[in-house]
Amino acid sequence: MKQHTIIIIFTIIALSAVAISLLAYFISHSKKHEFAPISTLNTTTISNGSNNSQVTNSFTTKTNQFNNPTTSTSYAVKDSTSNTLITASTKNAQIQSTFQTTNIDTTGQKIITSGNAQTSIFITSTMKSSLYTTLASSTKQDVGTTDTNQLTMTNKQDGIISTNQNTAGTIGIVETITELMNITMGQTAVVSSTSLTGVTTTTVKADMSTTMGIASTQVTNNPSFMQITSTMMNNHVQTSTSTQSVFWNMDQPLNIGRSIFGSALLANGQVLVAGGYTNTSSGISQTEVYTSTGWQFATSMNAPRSNHTVTAFANNTKVLAVGGNSTSGFQTAEVYDIVNNTWIFTSTNMSSPRIRHTATLLGNGQILIAGGSNVLGISISAAELYIPSSNSFINTTNMNTERRSFTSTLLSDRSTVLVTAGANAAGTLLKTAELYINGSWILLPSIMTQHRSHHAAVLLNDGTVLIAGGGSSTPNAYSNAEIYDPTTQQFTAVGSMQYRRAALTLTLLPSGKVLATGGGDWTAGAYPLVCELYDPVTRTWSNTTMLNYGRSYHQTVLLNNYVLTTGGYDGNNRIATSEKYNL
Repeated sequence: MKQHTIIIIFTIIALSAVAISLLAYFISHSKKHEFAPISTLNTTTISNGSNNSQVTNSFTTKTNQFNNPTTSTSYAVKDSTSNTLITASTKNAQIQSTFQTTNIDTTGQKIITSGNAQTSIFITSTMKSSLYTTLASSTKQDVGTTDTNQLTMTNKQDGIISTNQNTAGTIGIVETITELMNITMGQTAVVSSTSLTGVTTTTVKADMSTTMGIASTQVTNNPSFMQITSTMMNNHVQTSTSTQSVFWNMDQPLNIGRSIFGSALLANGQVLVAGGYTNTSSGISQTEVYTSTGWQFATSMNAPRSNHTVTAFANNTKVLAVGGNSTSGFQTAEVYDIVNNTWIFTSTNMSSPRIRHTATLLGNGQILIAGGSNVLGISISAAELYIPSSNSFINTTNMNTERRSFTSTLLSDRSTVLVTAGANAAGTLLKTAELYINGSWILLPSIMTQHRSHHAAVLLNDGTVLIAGGGSSTPNAYSNAEIYDPTTQQFTAVGSMQYRRAALTLTLLPSGKVLATGGGDWTAGAYPLVCELYDPVTRTWSNTTMLNYGRSYHQTVLLNNYVLTTGGYDGNNRIATSEKYNL
């Protein structure tokens, strides 16, 4: 009995010694330990303006893939002042990224660069828990500094959550967040640094915040066209993505690359293109129609034609092709019938051979043919009318001035035609304009704000006419624009386009705005990809989506829910590509 009592006393003394040692260790380590939260610095976005000495736009497309396996670490820290346990769990993944950046220079052309980047995805979960029991540990870890672009989410949970359960939840988040790898990084910097002493615990209630971030060694000026928004619900990341392409959508190409050709929207919704120059610099007679399956060859014209006009009439069931730079095309014209898919010469030829002229469908169904160049390349003033009922031409009064490479616009009354600028018989650019009214030509007393040829004009919804761009054979190209008001018969300068454009197209959109597409910057020898929108309310231009291929002397047609542009000259070749601008 005595021996048993002595054993019990020694056991109590030993346990007391252990308890005292643990108590002393606990007291010596009871100073406050705090898990430093990740702090976010201000976001800075570099956005270049329209200064012509700087790059004006940048778009980046990025492709990522896992380069090596993911790694994870877990820490537990006691906060002695609030009797809570702070548990931190971090999971990292390295991603090898390839990127392609498209910079738009001052001429509106794209410069593509590509490279590689090393990207890290990390998840850090921090859990503050009510503390019931503790067991000391001497484990110590350091968390380093990371530059990131971060997303922060909070989730409150009730119930018993252990360190292992928290780690498993974090791994699940990492697996879900892999959907976000196609983000373009670069504008936010996040810095964190702390030292942790580990503690294990049993918990019954937790308040958990999770920080997710992406770190990358490659930085771009602006995001591409990918926007990511995320929320966290019950340990699941929900991602929604908003995309907007920065380029027009590519469509089926023409069968033949061509420029300086004609086009017409047909009654069946198809688009007809006819003639033009090919890369052999000769006019062609081949025609094509744009259908739901792309471009299909149609019956060829009877004569090769380029620098000609193509005009739909008879409710778009027929098309008149007039003139052209070939022996058989100069003074002839022919009509396409969409029902029979046939071309038939008009019953009489024009009174004057011509190219680089205009053709305007009048409200009475007749077509006004005006100006252009003769077989010697000299500008003429002669005008005539095509009469559909007789399939023939009759002469009308000559213009006051010889003109080629000018514009003709039918005004809102459907009988008055405005012709603007062009080059005269001496090759000098004009800034005069005149009106065709019921068989007579009236030279306007007011002059335009710019001498121009190879420009574009379009009737706006308010009855005014927008005239923009153009150039000369110096060569020069212009970015300025002006408005003709038929009420005052005056020309007024409006905001200039950002890019110089000659041989461009202007398209009136259902919104009332005008889309400027393509054209050549003859001054710089470039072909702008950036397209621009004219706002008739503010009378200013703004950039919109870009062409994939620069082009001039192309054709652009408004269809139901998009604008189609096709063909043209890119400075080297006559191209066949077609592109869609979605409304």
